Amino acid sequence: MQGTLGVYIWAKMGTSTLFKSNESEKGMNAPDIKGLEMLDGSIMSSLKDDSEVIYVVVFWATWCSRSRANLPTLNSYFKRYHNKADNVDFVGITAEPLSTVRAFLSRNVHRMNFPCASDLTGRVAKSYDVTSTPKAYVILDQKIQWSGIADTSLELAIKSAVYARKMKRVDKSKEKLS
Repeated sequence: MQGTLGVYIWAKMGTSTLFKSNESEKGMNAPDIKGLEMLDGSIMSSLKDDSEVIYVVVFWATWCSRSRANLPTLNSYFKRYHNKADNVDFVGITAEPLSTVRAFLSRNVHRMNFPCASDLTGRVAKSYDVTSTPKAYVILDQKIQWSGIADTSLELAIKSAVYARKMKRVDKSKEKLS
């Protein structure tokens, strides 16, 4: 079963869709990710229904060269935005057993500084309609704000979500004053 989802994903897609952002997903409810086993042994809880938290969910695979190449970039985004001011939570999701991920991380020059979960059944990947890896989603207020390849456009999407959240705070402050 290991890697089966990944093989299915690559067989299903055409190369013309590799670098496009899926605008049709924008504004849709973010599917639940609870119940997945985390790399640290805990069980993933639901995405909090909290307008103060922005989530970045990244589907990746150890066998995927683009996923491996993106780890340093994702780690830098995590370091930059996972703080009290921006309050962006990251989670990587793979269809591989966590033992495979641990082995990969122990022998690889790249580290994964953000939490990782295993979706062996493919339930979560299917609910997000993942068709390639690395595929990222930016989620705010339980809604998908952006989806696409985890590259430099992901950082723009994160900045946009941080800005949108700040503007909501300003609007709420104005409402209280009036």
